[in-house]
Amino acid sequence: MIKQGNRRALLLGGLLLAVAALAASKVWQPPAATRASGQGQATASSAFEAFMTQVQSASKIADPIERCLHMPDPPGSHWHADGVAAYCRYRLTEMADIKGFRSLIAAGKGAEVDRILAGYLQMQMHDARYPAIFDQAVNRAGFDDADPEMRAAIDAWMHQRPDSVFAVAASGMQYQRAAFEARGADLASKTREEQWRAARQLAAFARRDLDRAAAMSPVVPTIYADMLRMGVLVGDRRYATAAIERGHVVQPNNFVLRLDQASFTGRKWGGSAAWVDQQAKEAAAAAEHTPLLWVAASHARIQAATDGNLTPPADDGYLSLASDVATGHDFSQLAADANRAGQREEAFVLAVEALRFDNSQDDALYVVGNLGSKGYYREWAKAELIRATHEHPRSVEVTGSAGVALRRLHEPALAEPLLVYATEHGADDWVLATLGDFYSHEGRNYAKAGAIADELIQHNPANPDGYVIRACVDKDTNSPNRYRSAKDFLTRFGNDADQQGPASEIRAWLAANPEPSTG
Repeated sequence: MIKQGNRRALLLGGLLLAVAALAASKVWQPPAATRASGQGQATASSAFEAFMTQVQSASKIADPIERCLHMPDPPGSHWHADGVAAYCRYRLTEMADIKGFRSLIAAGKGAEVDRILAGYLQMQMHDARYPAIFDQAVNRAGFDDADPEMRAAIDAWMHQRPDSVFAVAASGMQYQRAAFEARGADLASKTREEQWRAARQLAAFARRDLDRAAAMSPVVPTIYADMLRMGVLVGDRRYATAAIERGHVVQPNNFVLRLDQASFTGRKWGGSAAWVDQQAKEAAAAAEHTPLLWVAASHARIQAATDGNLTPPADDGYLSLASDVATGHDFSQLAADANRAGQREEAFVLAVEALRFDNSQDDALYVVGNLGSKGYYREWAKAELIRATHEHPRSVEVTGSAGVALRRLHEPALAEPLLVYATEHGADDWVLATLGDFYSHEGRNYAKAGAIADELIQHNPANPDGYVIRACVDKDTNSPNRYRSAKDFLTRFGNDADQQGPASEIRAWLAANPEPSTG
């Protein structure tokens, strides 16, 4: 139990929950400017080889929970086995009754949804074996999906059950996620005023419904994490602090609140690494009785050590941060960081652990695909990418990252439909650029490649991807504009250190194919 006085002093003394930045968007080198890389050769340590032997064996197990339990921990680590078991069951227990939320609402069965959720809430609050099963039910139902279809389903539920605390809470959760989506992921200084305006409007709706749910019965502990997020989004320190304190009164060891508390009280958000580290100690103490909190403790330690990704680990020791079981998202982010730093074995191990618990983590999917193309267990990587797309067929993040990764693995027949689906459902320019580059090379559909190039240029003139795709299309189709497109790319990006690959190719082509004289 966190001491009330200490928590209040630390929060009020150091926590300025104003939005200075959100989680950075992908900064992987986009693959669109060049052809997919070759297979390459990887040399591996004996510990890594032994680890992957166990991984490949466990990956054959059909049951998701058993597969998770039989996967190895990272080489040299000493994870709490009871924490691993609790997290495997938290993440992977089948909950078919609530996954069909939209179908139940469409059939007018809002009362049935309430009954299901009431059962899960009763288990979470009174059965020590299931400390976060209601929180997971909320996640499986998708209440925090920002899409219009979920908004319509929740509105229909509220119409059917106007006095349902679960429906009101779900409405606040959905508005919360929609508010963050509207704000975007750029730094505050790069966020447009219209984005802020939309985010604040949605945040007001979220706070209205979350505050109403907090005054209803039964008490829903999950909403206090959403309240914390709303306080962060609008810079309301008092509201965020109150959300943490109220949430700990309702359920002192609420898993989701502890995760978000560590995520949003570090230096990145105006708090301190010391305060987050203290949360790690408190969660570890509570984990002796609630093993799932070993995950929260490790999450807080990672947050404190990296200052919310503001500070790289000492000596690029990304794997050393995985000293105990943490969230799939934590391992996915560390895998991406290690990959960028060139720590390939560490990146692969961390990505494996991320996918062990949550194979919807798009950073981890990209890492295993990217490193698979460089000789790191290609067939295993391919199989895991396919598994993820089968299990998350509607996820834009999964289909987009898996499509990019499978393209790098030279699997065009598998990559193309995933890239098309992702781009048709709002994937970012990184995925769109990959599809454009695919069409200009393997796909040989120059009309589609050119249309994507023009869309990219119009959407973001500072992004080189559209220009290099346009130059390739014009060159390969012998367009009258081929010299202009080539020179346009070189003028804009010829001195960009990250674009020297395509720049060199274009310069070589111009040297071998000089522009005819117009004199």
